[in-house]
Amino acid sequence: MGEDNLVDTSGGAYIDGNISADNDFVGRDKIINVGESSRDRDYRVAQNWEKYGRPGMRGYDLARRDLSDKVFAKADLRNSNLSGTDFNGANLSEIDISKSNLKGANLSRANLSKANLSKADLRGANLSKANLSWADLSEIEIDASTQIESKWRLVWEIVNLGIIGRNLTRANLSRANLSKINLSRAELGAAKLGLADLRGVNLSKASLMFASLVVADLRDANLERARMQGANLSRADLSGADLSLGKMMLANLKGANLKGANLRGANLEDVNFENANLRGANLDEAFLEGANLEAADLEDISLFKAWHDETTTWPSGFDPSLYLAT
Repeated sequence: MGEDNLVDTSGGAYIDGNISADNDFVGRDKIINVGESSRDRDYRVAQNWEKYGRPGMRGYDLARRDLSDKVFAKADLRNSNLSGTDFNGANLSEIDISKSNLKGANLSRANLSKANLSKADLRGANLSKANLSWADLSEIEIDASTQIESKWRLVWEIVNLGIIGRNLTRANLSRANLSKINLSRAELGAAKLGLADLRGVNLSKASLMFASLVVADLRDANLERARMQGANLSRADLSGADLSLGKMMLANLKGANLKGANLRGANLEDVNFENANLRGANLDEAFLEGANLEAADLEDISLFKAWHDETTTWPSGFDPSLYLAT
Protein backbone atom coordinates (compact mmCIF):
# COMPACT_ATOMS: atom_id res chain seq x y z
CA MET A 1 0.00 0.00 0.00
CA GLY A 2 1.77 3.13 -1.24
CA GLU A 3 1.97 6.43 0.55
CA ASP A 4 -0.21 8.08 -2.09
CA ASN A 5 -3.16 5.88 -1.06
CA LEU A 6 -2.98 6.66 2.63
CA VAL A 7 -4.53 9.39 4.77
CA ASP A 8 -2.61 10.00 7.96
CA THR A 9 -4.83 10.63 10.98
CA SER A 10 -3.75 12.48 14.10
CA GLY A 11 -3.89 9.30 16.16
CA GLY A 12 -1.32 7.49 14.04
CA ALA A 13 -3.96 5.39 12.25
CA TYR A 14 -4.20 4.92 8.50
CA ILE A 15 -7.18 4.52 6.24
CA ASP A 16 -7.22 3.09 2.72
CA GLY A 17 -8.13 5.93 0.36
CA ASN A 18 -10.56 3.65 -1.49
CA ILE A 19 -12.95 3.33 1.46
CA SER A 20 -16.40 4.70 0.68
CA ALA A 21 -19.97 4.41 1.91
CA ASP A 22 -20.35 1.44 -0.45
CA ASN A 23 -17.69 -0.54 1.43
CA ASP A 24 -20.18 -1.80 4.00
CA PHE A 25 -18.59 -2.27 7.41
CA VAL A 26 -15.00 -2.05 6.13
CA GLY A 27 -14.19 1.09 8.07
CA ARG A 28 -13.22 -0.73 11.26
CA ASP A 29 -11.25 -3.41 9.42
CA LYS A 30 -9.02 -1.03 7.50
CA ILE A 31 -8.54 1.76 10.04
CA ILE A 32 -5.70 0.59 12.23
CA ASN A 33 -4.47 2.01 15.50
CA VAL A 34 -2.46 -0.42 17.54
CA GLY A 35 -3.73 -0.86 21.10
CA GLU A 36 -7.01 0.92 20.44
CA SER A 37 -10.21 -0.82 21.53
CA SER A 38 -12.87 -1.52 18.93
CA ARG A 39 -15.27 0.79 20.78
CA ASP A 40 -12.79 3.69 20.75
CA ARG A 41 -12.06 2.97 17.08
CA ASP A 42 -15.78 3.15 16.29
CA TYR A 43 -15.97 6.54 17.94
CA ARG A 44 -12.92 7.85 16.10
CA VAL A 45 -14.35 6.75 12.76
CA ALA A 46 -17.67 8.40 13.58
CA GLN A 47 -15.94 11.62 14.63
CA ASN A 48 -14.04 11.67 11.33
CA TRP A 49 -16.72 10.07 9.17
CA GLU A 50 -16.64 12.60 6.32
CA LYS A 51 -12.85 12.88 6.41
CA TYR A 52 -12.58 9.09 6.09
CA GLY A 53 -14.79 9.01 3.00
CA ARG A 54 -18.10 8.19 4.72
CA PRO A 55 -17.50 4.47 5.36
CA GLY A 56 -20.29 2.11 6.35
CA MET A 57 -20.75 1.93 10.12
CA ARG A 58 -23.20 -0.90 10.49
CA GLY A 59 -23.02 -2.57 13.88
CA TYR A 60 -20.97 0.19 15.52
CA ASP A 61 -20.91 0.69 19.29
CA LEU A 62 -21.36 4.41 19.89
CA ALA A 63 -23.30 4.18 23.12
CA ARG A 64 -23.20 7.31 25.29
CA ARG A 65 -20.86 9.11 22.87
CA ASP A 66 -21.15 12.81 22.01
CA LEU A 67 -21.98 13.21 18.31
CA SER A 68 -23.96 16.41 18.66
CA ASP A 69 -24.12 18.66 15.58
CA LYS A 70 -22.30 16.05 13.47
CA VAL A 71 -23.23 15.27 9.86
CA PHE A 72 -24.24 11.68 9.09
CA ALA A 73 -26.50 12.26 6.08
CA LYS A 74 -27.17 8.94 4.30
CA ALA A 75 -24.95 7.05 6.74
CA ASP A 76 -25.42 3.32 7.37
CA LEU A 77 -25.72 2.71 11.12
CA ARG A 78 -28.00 -0.29 11.03
CA ASN A 79 -27.94 -2.70 13.96
CA SER A 80 -25.81 -0.32 16.01
CA ASN A 81 -25.63 0.37 19.74
CA LEU A 82 -26.57 4.03 20.06
CA SER A 83 -28.10 3.94 23.51
CA GLY A 84 -27.61 7.22 25.34
CA THR A 85 -25.77 8.72 22.36
CA ASP A 86 -25.99 12.50 22.00
CA PHE A 87 -27.14 13.41 18.47
CA ASN A 88 -28.45 16.83 19.49
CA GLY A 89 -28.67 19.04 16.39
CA ALA A 90 -27.04 16.41 14.17
CA ASN A 91 -27.81 16.08 10.45
CA LEU A 92 -29.16 12.55 10.14
CA SER A 93 -31.18 13.03 6.98
CA GLU A 94 -31.67 9.80 5.03
CA ILE A 95 -29.66 7.88 7.61
CA ASP A 96 -30.36 4.17 8.05
CA ILE A 97 -30.51 3.36 11.77
CA SER A 98 -33.01 0.55 11.45
CA LYS A 99 -32.86 -2.18 14.11
CA SER A 100 -30.54 -0.02 16.23
CA ASN A 101 -30.63 0.47 19.99
CA LEU A 102 -31.40 4.15 20.65
CA LYS A 103 -32.69 3.83 24.20
CA GLY A 104 -32.27 7.14 25.99
CA ALA A 105 -30.54 8.72 22.99
CA ASN A 106 -30.68 12.49 22.61
CA LEU A 107 -32.06 13.30 19.14
CA SER A 108 -33.44 16.73 19.99
CA ARG A 109 -33.26 19.19 17.10
CA ALA A 110 -31.80 16.44 14.88
CA ASN A 111 -32.65 16.38 11.19
CA LEU A 112 -34.13 12.92 10.62
CA SER A 113 -35.93 13.71 7.38
CA LYS A 114 -36.29 10.58 5.22
CA ALA A 115 -34.46 8.55 7.86
CA ASN A 116 -35.04 4.82 8.14
CA LEU A 117 -35.91 4.19 11.80
CA SER A 118 -37.81 0.97 11.26
CA LYS A 119 -37.53 -1.56 14.11
CA ALA A 120 -35.32 0.78 16.14
CA ASP A 121 -35.67 0.96 19.93
CA LEU A 122 -36.40 4.56 20.92
CA ARG A 123 -37.72 3.99 24.42
CA GLY A 124 -36.77 6.92 26.62
CA ALA A 125 -35.22 8.79 23.69
CA ASN A 126 -35.51 12.56 23.32
CA LEU A 127 -36.88 13.53 19.90
CA SER A 128 -38.15 16.97 20.86
CA LYS A 129 -37.99 19.41 17.95
CA ALA A 130 -36.54 16.69 15.71
CA ASN A 131 -37.41 16.85 12.02
CA LEU A 132 -39.13 13.56 11.18
CA SER A 133 -40.46 14.55 7.77
CA TRP A 134 -40.92 11.44 5.61
CA ALA A 135 -39.10 9.28 8.16
CA ASP A 136 -39.94 5.56 8.29
CA LEU A 137 -41.45 5.00 11.74
CA SER A 138 -42.68 1.47 11.14
CA GLU A 139 -42.22 -1.05 13.95
CA ILE A 140 -40.15 1.29 16.13
CA GLU A 141 -40.45 0.98 19.89
CA ILE A 142 -41.39 4.06 21.89
CA ASP A 143 -42.90 4.41 25.35
CA ALA A 144 -44.38 7.04 27.64
CA SER A 145 -40.90 8.37 28.43
CA THR A 146 -40.04 8.95 24.77
CA GLN A 147 -40.10 12.70 24.13
CA ILE A 148 -41.69 13.25 20.74
CA GLU A 149 -43.99 15.94 19.38
CA SER A 150 -47.68 15.05 19.40
CA LYS A 151 -47.82 15.22 15.60
CA TRP A 152 -45.16 12.57 15.16
CA ARG A 153 -46.54 10.40 17.96
CA LEU A 154 -49.84 10.42 16.06
CA VAL A 155 -48.04 9.40 12.87
CA TRP A 156 -46.35 6.58 14.79
CA GLU A 157 -49.72 5.44 16.13
CA ILE A 158 -51.28 5.42 12.67
CA VAL A 159 -48.38 3.52 11.13
CA ASN A 160 -48.04 0.95 13.90
CA LEU A 161 -51.45 0.70 15.59
CA GLY A 162 -53.83 1.50 12.72
CA ILE A 163 -56.80 3.87 12.58
CA ILE A 164 -59.64 1.78 13.99
CA GLY A 165 -61.75 4.00 16.25
CA ARG A 166 -59.55 7.02 15.47
CA ASN A 167 -61.02 10.30 14.21
CA LEU A 168 -58.41 12.14 12.15
CA THR A 169 -60.53 15.14 11.26
CA ARG A 170 -58.28 18.23 11.04
CA ALA A 171 -55.23 16.13 11.95
CA ASN A 172 -51.84 17.54 10.99
CA LEU A 173 -50.10 14.83 8.97
CA SER A 174 -48.13 17.05 6.62
CA ARG A 175 -44.81 15.61 5.46
CA ALA A 176 -45.63 12.29 7.13
CA ASN A 177 -44.53 8.98 5.65
CA LEU A 178 -47.76 6.98 5.39
CA SER A 179 -46.85 5.01 2.29
CA LYS A 180 -48.73 1.73 1.81
CA ILE A 181 -50.72 2.25 5.04
CA ASN A 182 -54.34 1.06 5.20
CA LEU A 183 -56.45 4.19 5.72
CA SER A 184 -59.63 2.75 4.23
CA ARG A 185 -62.75 4.54 5.53
CA ALA A 186 -60.57 6.99 7.51
CA GLU A 187 -62.14 10.25 8.69
CA LEU A 188 -59.69 12.82 7.34
CA GLY A 189 -61.96 15.78 6.73
CA ALA A 190 -60.01 19.07 6.65
CA ALA A 191 -56.83 17.15 7.54
CA LYS A 192 -53.42 18.61 6.64
CA LEU A 193 -51.65 16.17 4.34
CA GLY A 194 -49.58 18.57 2.30
CA LEU A 195 -46.30 17.05 1.03
CA ALA A 196 -47.18 13.74 2.70
CA ASP A 197 -45.79 10.49 1.31
CA LEU A 198 -48.97 8.56 0.47
CA ARG A 199 -47.62 6.28 -2.22
CA GLY A 200 -49.67 3.11 -2.54
CA VAL A 201 -51.85 4.07 0.45
CA ASN A 202 -55.35 2.59 0.72
CA LEU A 203 -57.80 5.47 1.10
CA SER A 204 -60.78 3.71 -0.40
CA LYS A 205 -64.09 5.06 0.92
CA ALA A 206 -62.18 7.55 3.09
CA SER A 207 -63.50 11.03 3.86
CA LEU A 208 -61.09 13.74 2.68
CA MET A 209 -63.56 16.57 2.31
CA PHE A 210 -61.78 19.94 2.36
CA ALA A 211 -58.49 18.22 3.21
CA SER A 212 -55.21 19.83 2.11
CA LEU A 213 -53.09 17.50 -0.03
CA VAL A 214 -50.99 20.14 -1.77
CA VAL A 215 -47.95 18.53 -3.44
CA ALA A 216 -48.76 15.21 -1.75
CA ASP A 217 -47.31 12.05 -3.28
CA LEU A 218 -50.28 9.78 -4.05
CA ARG A 219 -48.76 7.66 -6.77
CA ASP A 220 -50.64 4.36 -7.18
CA ALA A 221 -52.91 5.23 -4.24
CA ASN A 222 -56.33 3.59 -3.89
CA LEU A 223 -58.94 6.34 -3.58
CA GLU A 224 -61.87 4.36 -4.93
CA ARG A 225 -65.18 5.84 -3.74
CA ALA A 226 -63.35 8.37 -1.58
CA ARG A 227 -65.19 11.56 -0.65
CA MET A 228 -62.96 14.47 -1.62
CA GLN A 229 -65.36 17.37 -2.08
CA GLY A 230 -63.51 20.68 -1.81
CA ALA A 231 -60.14 19.02 -1.24
CA ASN A 232 -57.00 20.86 -2.34
CA LEU A 233 -54.79 18.58 -4.42
CA SER A 234 -52.95 21.23 -6.37
CA ARG A 235 -49.63 19.94 -7.74
CA ALA A 236 -50.21 16.55 -6.11
CA ASP A 237 -48.85 13.46 -7.84
CA LEU A 238 -51.75 11.08 -8.50
CA SER A 239 -50.18 9.19 -11.37
CA GLY A 240 -51.53 5.66 -11.56
CA ALA A 241 -53.99 6.34 -8.71
CA ASP A 242 -57.47 4.81 -8.58
CA LEU A 243 -60.06 7.57 -8.08
CA SER A 244 -62.94 5.68 -9.63
CA LEU A 245 -66.46 6.46 -8.39
CA GLY A 246 -65.07 9.15 -6.09
CA LYS A 247 -66.90 12.31 -5.13
CA MET A 248 -64.59 15.22 -5.93
CA MET A 249 -66.92 18.14 -6.54
CA LEU A 250 -65.21 21.53 -6.21
CA ALA A 251 -61.80 19.91 -5.62
CA ASN A 252 -58.66 21.77 -6.71
CA LEU A 253 -56.37 19.71 -8.94
CA LYS A 254 -54.57 22.60 -10.58
CA GLY A 255 -51.19 21.44 -11.87
CA ALA A 256 -51.72 17.92 -10.52
CA ASN A 257 -50.19 14.87 -12.17
CA LEU A 258 -52.96 12.39 -13.04
CA LYS A 259 -51.10 10.51 -15.73
CA GLY A 260 -52.68 7.08 -16.16
CA ALA A 261 -55.09 7.67 -13.26
CA ASN A 262 -58.47 5.94 -13.13
CA LEU A 263 -61.34 8.42 -12.63
CA ARG A 264 -64.03 6.25 -14.18
CA GLY A 265 -67.50 7.22 -12.94
CA ALA A 266 -66.12 9.90 -10.60
CA ASN A 267 -68.12 13.03 -9.86
CA LEU A 268 -65.84 15.80 -11.06
CA GLU A 269 -68.35 18.64 -11.16
CA ASP A 270 -66.71 22.05 -10.80
CA VAL A 271 -63.26 20.49 -10.33
CA ASN A 272 -60.29 22.65 -11.30
CA PHE A 273 -57.98 20.67 -13.62
CA GLU A 274 -56.17 23.72 -14.97
CA ASN A 275 -52.68 22.78 -16.23
CA ALA A 276 -53.14 19.23 -14.92
CA ASN A 277 -51.49 16.23 -16.59
CA LEU A 278 -54.27 13.82 -17.59
CA ARG A 279 -52.33 11.87 -20.18
CA GLY A 280 -53.77 8.40 -20.57
CA ALA A 281 -56.26 8.97 -17.74
CA ASN A 282 -59.59 7.14 -17.74
CA LEU A 283 -62.55 9.49 -17.30
CA ASP A 284 -65.16 7.19 -18.80
CA GLU A 285 -68.66 7.94 -17.47
CA ALA A 286 -67.27 10.72 -15.25
CA PHE A 287 -69.33 13.83 -14.52
CA LEU A 288 -67.55 16.94 -15.78
CA GLU A 289 -70.20 19.63 -15.63
CA GLY A 290 -68.57 22.91 -14.61
CA ALA A 291 -65.09 21.37 -14.62
CA ASN A 292 -62.16 23.55 -15.72
CA LEU A 293 -59.70 21.70 -17.96
CA GLU A 294 -58.05 24.80 -19.39
CA ALA A 295 -54.48 24.09 -20.56
CA ALA A 296 -54.70 20.51 -19.24
CA ASP A 297 -52.77 17.77 -21.07
CA LEU A 298 -55.48 15.41 -22.40
CA GLU A 299 -53.35 13.32 -24.73
CA ASP A 300 -54.65 9.72 -24.93
CA ILE A 301 -57.41 10.50 -22.42
CA SER A 302 -60.50 8.26 -22.37
CA LEU A 303 -63.85 10.11 -22.12
CA PHE A 304 -66.33 7.48 -23.25
CA LYS A 305 -69.80 8.52 -22.08
CA ALA A 306 -68.33 11.24 -19.86
CA TRP A 307 -70.92 13.88 -19.01
CA HIS A 308 -70.23 17.53 -19.80
CA ASP A 309 -72.15 20.68 -20.75
CA GLU A 310 -71.63 24.29 -21.76
CA THR A 311 -70.12 25.05 -18.34
CA THR A 312 -67.26 22.62 -18.92
CA THR A 313 -64.07 24.40 -19.99
CA TRP A 314 -61.84 22.43 -22.39
CA PRO A 315 -58.33 23.21 -23.65
CA SER A 316 -58.24 25.41 -26.70
CA GLY A 317 -59.08 23.40 -29.83
CA PHE A 318 -60.17 20.27 -27.93
CA ASP A 319 -63.36 18.58 -29.19
CA PRO A 320 -64.81 16.15 -26.57
CA SER A 321 -67.25 14.70 -29.09
CA LEU A 322 -64.34 13.02 -30.86
CA TYR A 323 -63.84 11.02 -27.67
CA LEU A 324 -67.51 9.97 -27.53
CA ALA A 325 -68.15 12.15 -24.50
CA THR A 326 -71.82 12.78 -23.83
